[in-house]
Amino acid sequence: MNRISPPRQKVKGYITVTSMPDRGTTFHIYLPIIEPGEEKARVESIMERQPTTGTECILLVDDEGTILDLQRQILLGLGYSVTTCASSIDALKVFREQPSLFDLVITDMTMPHMTGVQLTEKLLEIRPDIPIIICTGYSDQLNEQKTRALGIRKYLMKPVSRDGLASAIRSCLDYR
Repeated sequence: MNRISPPRQKVKGYITVTSMPDRGTTFHIYLPIIEPGEEKARVESIMERQPTTGTECILLVDDEGTILDLQRQILLGLGYSVTTCASSIDALKVFREQPSLFDLVITDMTMPHMTGVQLTEKLLEIRPDIPIIICTGYSDQLNEQKTRALGIRKYLMKPVSRDGLASAIRSCLDYR
């Protein structure tokens, strides 16, 4: 019953249970009637909450191992193939070796040796059509207008939610 109660409460229904020894158990589930037109709005609302998924290959770059691992798990859970790099230098090397392998790059902004912006510039020299998402915890260095001018498709502030990341990825990949 604990597993049934939360969904039941969301739809404002109720359940009755009758159990008799040697005769079995009967469940009666009562759900409210949906008015015409209401069903479509509810389905659309539920669909909006579902994270979008994909099968594309993503190059993920972040010098913080914990964030890199967490984002990798999120992306794998969304169905993507993921190559991770813990430095912008490594990411550039991996990308140079197989630029056509990747459908999208997600990079941190603040990293040693080469910032996310510097990495972006080098990646776009190699492959001008590669969609890039940059994530940062510091808004004083960049803003959405500056990143667009640099060829970056999406600018996300950390912490980034799973749904926010999923939506940004699909936006970049679906509207090239």
